[in-house]
Amino acid sequence: MLNSFLLLCFSVFSVLSARAAEPAGQGPWEVAETAVKGNVNLKPKVILKTAKAKRGRVYMQSFIAQDIEALMGLGSLDKVSVDIEELDGKAVSAKLMQVVTSTRPVRITYLVTEKPAIKAVIVKGAKGLSKSSVKDEMSLKEKDFFYELRMREDLQKITDKYHEKGFIDANADYDVRFDTASSVCFLTVNVVEGEKARVSVVMFTGVTGFKEKKLRGKMKNKPKKIYAPKELEADFKALEAFYKDNGYPDFKVTGSSVSFNENRSSVTLQVSVQEGACQRFGATFFTGNSVYLSSELESAVDYRRGKYFNQESFETTLRAIQDKYADKGYLKAAI
Repeated sequence: MLNSFLLLCFSVFSVLSARAAEPAGQGPWEVAETAVKGNVNLKPKVILKTAKAKRGRVYMQSFIAQDIEALMGLGSLDKVSVDIEELDGKAVSAKLMQVVTSTRPVRITYLVTEKPAIKAVIVKGAKGLSKSSVKDEMSLKEKDFFYELRMREDLQKITDKYHEKGFIDANADYDVRFDTASSVCFLTVNVVEGEKARVSVVMFTGVTGFKEKKLRGKMKNKPKKIYAPKELEADFKALEAFYKDNGYPDFKVTGSSVSFNENRSSVTLQVSVQEGACQRFGATFFTGNSVYLSSELESAVDYRRGKYFNQESFETTLRAIQDKYADKGYLKAAI
């Protein structure tokens, strides 16, 4: 009996010793104080509102990584670390005593290094666009925190705007001067515009069905207009739609080329097409239909026999037939 009692006492002592050996630094902890160090322009309440440490609440070890990720997500900080310090002379509250591992509450301090705040944005080299127009393309403004990735994105927006205005060789870069003492920076955007390019000539090969002047009228890249390379694909689709709505179902653009004059201010555009044969609608037949009679489906036909082929009318017909079947619950009917 005595041996059993001693064995039981030894077992209880072993469990208590194991608990006491757990490092107090692993948490969870009761938060008594919160603080922020290293901030200059960013208000402490912004950091403390974003972070998980709240006075009188429990702070877990897993919160450290979560807080660092959330604070870095603000976009205004370069570095973040979390310092946890036990406070002497204080005891944890009775309600949290069974939850936390330390007998003393802690101070959670967020140690941060800010990105510099932008003191001024200066634009150089802008003539074709006003300096204010260049700044309008930027997401980074004065008083924002400098973020290199956003700056790179802004440069692309500025360049795209210049290209849209016909400055196809324009590019932009930036310089930044830091004042580490006050954690601010001065941002300079340098623009090299190049020449503004306009379309001089649009030439076609393979065109017989329509006058070239009519085709040029369907395009955004037409003579005397600003050259817009990003609109070329839309121009070719506009030509395709025009032909297919006017009797040429097999039309396609087979090639194109662009050439410039010596100073790249004038553009010559060449477009090669294959028109195919001009066709008219013939008779219409239906097969595979049992839910509707062919005569009932004929009411959905938007085109008429003998008229020039029209792609839009043909597609409208297909949608109308599909809708008729859907009205009777045949949602997967294939035409």
